[in-house]
Amino acid sequence: MSAKISKPARSKPSGYGSWAAMRERCLNPKSKCFANYGGRGITICASWRDSFANFASDMGERPVGTSIDRIDNDKGYSPDNCRWAMPRQQANNTRRSRLITHEGETRTATGWARGAGLNTSTLLERLTLGWAFERALNEPELAKAPRPRAKTSKPTRLGRLIKRSREAKGLSRETLAVVTDLSFTLI
Repeated sequence: MSAKISKPARSKPSGYGSWAAMRERCLNPKSKCFANYGGRGITICASWRDSFANFASDMGERPVGTSIDRIDNDKGYSPDNCRWAMPRQQANNTRRSRLITHEGETRTATGWARGAGLNTSTLLERLTLGWAFERALNEPELAKAPRPRAKTSKPTRLGRLIKRSREAKGLSRETLAVVTDLSFTLI
């Protein structure tokens, strides 16, 4: 029996995966993400392009649960435009986020809605309908009526038999209910 000798696991520094993924998105035309990054002009500063050491020095160690985020999505990757961000912060910093400025403060529609305890769709619908921002943000949502439950049970054998008999005799459900004194729902 021979003993298996294993090599110690080599791990990459915490931000290496982010740096490599950034390079892939921006520099490799065969990357599935290239069209949204390098293909639309998102670049990597010369200092970072070929040096992980420079990237790590400028960005610092990647905090757990974060990934690289560009502050201005129309600009490239550089020390003055990048930060480590949590998923929620990144989700609010996309090209499709709707920014709303109110009394000098700019937030995403989701940020305003979350702060007011509203659904984002409710806030946006109210604004689309022409509501003033203050009213759209501060008026409480109406309570939703409970959805009616869909019938999931199949008709019983008795119910199918009654239905066939009723249809064969040409009787309406109402007439049969009166004549037989059965519940309308069984017929």
